[in-house]
Amino acid sequence: MKLQISLLILGLVLLSGCAGGTSPSPASQQSAAESAFMQAPSDSAQFFYAVGEADTQRLAKNNALGEISSRISVSISSSIDNRLSVNRGDGIESTSQNIKTRVNAVAKTIEFTGVSVEETRESDDGLQVLVKVDRDLLYQSYVKKLERLDTKMKDEMARIKKSSVFYQLKLSFKMKKNLIQAEEYLLLLEAMSPRFEDKAYRAQYLNYEKALNKVKMKAVFSIKADKNSTSLASLIKERLSSENIKLSHSKANVKIQLSTKAELKSYKSSNSKIAKMKIVIRTTTIKAVDKKGVSLSNNVVKTKAASSISKEEAVSQTKQYQKLIDKNGILSFLSGNS
Repeated sequence: MKLQISLLILGLVLLSGCAGGTSPSPASQQSAAESAFMQAPSDSAQFFYAVGEADTQRLAKNNALGEISSRISVSISSSIDNRLSVNRGDGIESTSQNIKTRVNAVAKTIEFTGVSVEETRESDDGLQVLVKVDRDLLYQSYVKKLERLDTKMKDEMARIKKSSVFYQLKLSFKMKKNLIQAEEYLLLLEAMSPRFEDKAYRAQYLNYEKALNKVKMKAVFSIKADKNSTSLASLIKERLSSENIKLSHSKANVKIQLSTKAELKSYKSSNSKIAKMKIVIRTTTIKAVDKKGVSLSNNVVKTKAASSISKEEAVSQTKQYQKLIDKNGILSFLSGNS
C-alpha cells in the first residue's frame, strides 16, 4: 500500500514538471516578441540607420526614411537652440520656433540619395526593413543644391543693383525667399556632416540682407485711386506698411494709380436670394510710375464680387484682391509679374 502511494505521488510530480515545461512564462514570451522586432544599429559618421514597418517594402522603406528625417530635424533644432542661446533677447524664442517649424517641414521632404535596404523580415504587421543611408552621398547632393541656389542669388543681386527702385523692391522679395531656403539648406548640411563650413555662406548672405534692407529704406510709395478703387487702395497701403515700406505723397519715388470699371451682371435663378444678388465684374488698372512720371508697370486685374445689399458694396469688397496678394505678394500684384 505504501509503495502504491509513493508511486502515485511520483507520477503527479512528473506530470506537474512536464506541464510547466511546455508553457513559457510571460517574461520569456515578451523577450521573444522583443527579439522578433528588428533593431537598427546606431548612426555612424558614414551612415544613418533606421527600421521601418508596413504592409509593403516600399512603405516600410519610406517609414524608415521618415525616422531618419525626424532625427535630422531634432539635431537641427538642438543646433538652433545652441546658436541662439548666446544672443538671448526680445523675440528670440519666437524666432527660434519659426525656424524650427520651417526646418521640420523641410526635413520631412528630404530627397534621400545613397539609400539601401540591408535586411527585410516578415512580421505580424507586414514587413520590417532595415535601411541604410550613405551620409556622404546625401551630403553631396545637398551641397550641389546649395551651390545652385547660391549662384542664382548672386545673379539676382546683380540684377537688383541695375534696376529701378520699384523693381529693386520687387526682386528683393524674391531674393528673401531664396535666403530662407538657403538657411534651410545650411541647417540640413550641418546636421548631415560635421565637416560642413557655413561661415563664408552666412557672411555673404548677411551682406545680401543689408543690401535688401537699403532697398526697402529707399522706396517711398504714394497711392491715388478713383471712387471704385478706394477700398483696394486701403488694402495696398496696409500691405505695404506691413512690409515696413514708407508711404508719402510728397516724397514718393513710386506712384501707384488705381482705376476700376465695374459692370453689373444679373443671373437667372429659381433661388430668390441668388436672383436678387448684385454681381459685378471689376476691371482694375494698376499703373506704377516713378517720380518723373516714367511708366514702371501697367497691370490689369479682373475680379468678380457679389452683394445682397448694393452694387457699391460689391465693388468695395477686397476678398478677391487679398487672395491674389497672398498668392504672389504685394509687389507682384502691383506690377503684374509673379
